[in-house]
Amino acid sequence: AYNDMGLDTITAKKVIINATGNNVGGLVTLSNMYKTFINLEVEDSEISGTNYVGGLVANYNGNTGNTLKISNSKITGNTNVGGIAGYCTNVVKCTVIDCEIIGKSYVGGVIGDGGNLHYGAVENTNVISDDINSVKVGGIIGNDRGNIQNSYIKNSSITKGSEVGGIIGCYDGTWSGTIYGDLIQNVVIQGNSNVGGMIGYMVQGTVYQSEINASVNATSQNAGGIVGYLENGEMTAATRTIRIYNNIIANSTIISPTNAGG
Repeated sequence: AYNDMGLDTITAKKVIINATGNNVGGLVTLSNMYKTFINLEVEDSEISGTNYVGGLVANYNGNTGNTLKISNSKITGNTNVGGIAGYCTNVVKCTVIDCEIIGKSYVGGVIGDGGNLHYGAVENTNVISDDINSVKVGGIIGNDRGNIQNSYIKNSSITKGSEVGGIIGCYDGTWSGTIYGDLIQNVVIQGNSNVGGMIGYMVQGTVYQSEINASVNATSQNAGGIVGYLENGEMTAATRTIRIYNNIIANSTIISPTNAGG
């Protein structure tokens, strides 16, 4: 349903949506600015559409969400596909457990495209791109523009495409955010190129005090324990700055025929 208000404390079970259009969500298709969603949950469901497909919300622009959860469900789409939302900004306490998230580009375990997530959790979930030519596939966010803090992904896999990361596929840093206090534990991350334990492709921003335990494999080129490919061609002291420090990589493997780094 379209929503121009807010939602509080709703649990939906065995939701089946098979749509051919855009903006497909398990609970809400499109929400207006600055509406709050709290304590929403979807269980044992299958939701499919084309673009902007989310387990709870399809397109959640400029709102605040708190305590959103999906479990034992399958979300399928083309672009902007996420376990919680296809596109979303400003959310706290998002949980994805025992799910399968399938798309082509801008695919994330929690959010396909967006940013500013705190306390996200992904467990026992497969984030899959069904096209080897796809881009921006992440364990938590496919394409991130802001912050991801105090979030984790465990016992999960992220596969196919380029710009593939354990936390973020592409961190474009539009809002010059910070990746802080995140954990990747027992995660398999595979892609064609630009594959990273945390971030597949990074343009700007800060990454610190995070931990990685993962298998990272780029079949073509550019694999890294933290970042697969770091774009610093336009970096200056004033703009597009990149800071990576105080991170831990342990019990991990990084494989690539060309350009592999710990």
